Amino acid sequence: MAKQPLLIKIQSVSIIDISGKAAKTVLPQDKKDKISINFSELPTGSYILIINTEKGKFSKKIIKE
Repeated sequence: MAKQPLLIKIQSVSIIDISGKAAKTVLPQDKKDKISINFSELPTGSYILIINTEKGKFSKKIIKE
């Protein structure tokens, strides 16, 4: 029997700069399975990517060079 993939609904994705200020927040579009984030307008530096889901939050440090 094949297993169903685990789908977790994303509520929002936020990018926080090193000073703690929200640099960008993206909300999912209706009936879309993917969220695209354009980093080109952000200056180089370190950021925290925060993904808010119905199951909780996930965060990851990212570096834009």
